[in-house]
Amino acid sequence: MRSEYEMTFEAMLEKLEPMISAHMRKLHIYKEHEQFRQSARVAIWHAWQRFDAEKGDFEPYAFQTIRGALLDELKMSARYEERFVPTEDDALHEQIQGEGCQRTRDFVEFLAPHTTPEECMILHAYYIEGYDHTEIAAMLGMSRAALQKKKSRLLLRLRKEMNRP
Repeated sequence: MRSEYEMTFEAMLEKLEPMISAHMRKLHIYKEHEQFRQSARVAIWHAWQRFDAEKGDFEPYAFQTIRGALLDELKMSARYEERFVPTEDDALHEQIQGEGCQRTRDFVEFLAPHTTPEECMILHAYYIEGYDHTEIAAMLGMSRAALQKKKSRLLLRLRKEMNRP
């Protein structure tokens, strides 16, 4: 017996949606609503599976479960934001990807007089094709560390050339 009134999980979830919203307001969650709401729903599902009706009503149990799930999600989100800081490489990658093929051709044409064919290939493979450092290093027959150092020096040189008056 789940409870004295034998609700289905879907009915209980619908009944608890306002509780999820209230917890989100109390915890000042104002972005990524669906992500947090879904975490709370999954927690309710797990609580529903573990719940023992002999120990009391489900709603107080769900109250603590929702709060705990939202706090856990907040911690994970904060940890991610703390560790992930967009770099110039990320911004360049997004710009290239976002502006399509014409922008890519212009990018390669711009690089041609400033880079060797190998350097142009490295940038193209990384920013356009989406290969990671390990894959590009294997293509070129060098270590990952050597590739990263080469790419870093190349980007530094290109930044200096682009900022010339």
